[in-house]
Amino acid sequence: MNHYLLCEINDESLKELHDALYSGEDPFYLDISTDGGDSATMFAMFELLQIVPRNVIGTAIGRCQSAGVLVLAGCDIRRASANTIFMVHEDSYEIEGGHNETRKIVEQHEVEEILWAELMQSVTKIDANEWRNLSNNTTYFTTEYALSYGLLDEIVVKVSNKEFKRRNGNANEE
Repeated sequence: MNHYLLCEINDESLKELHDALYSGEDPFYLDISTDGGDSATMFAMFELLQIVPRNVIGTAIGRCQSAGVLVLAGCDIRRASANTIFMVHEDSYEIEGGHNETRKIVEQHEVEEILWAELMQSVTKIDANEWRNLSNNTTYFTTEYALSYGLLDEIVVKVSNKEFKRRNGNANEE
């Protein structure tokens, strides 16, 4: 079964992913092309991909940026098309309120940045400090770097017609 995450990462796309993951058979193919989205939803998608009782093959296509990077990292097998551009950056937000309230919000974002870096370390070859350095400096990188970081298992060049038909449930069609 194929599922497409070709949109902003938000509550609606989380629900769609959840429903798709709990229907159908193995393996589950997740094609990702996103500029990112909500950080809380990003963490929920990562956790969902980690706990779902299915093999998830994630393929980044074209762009995998911001929250999309952790979503891809949550897949069991991680791939990307050859010209995909990846991007990580520090969280951005606008806050208003009293001193204590705004301080707590900033502290929470710090906790989330640390958690993000630790999760990335847990599934790649790069340690949390390096991931934080990359994100704090808004870093764009290619599939070759993503492969060397351990974010990818392979770079996909082209899928054969037979494989395409198999993935889409048309294996017997000529």
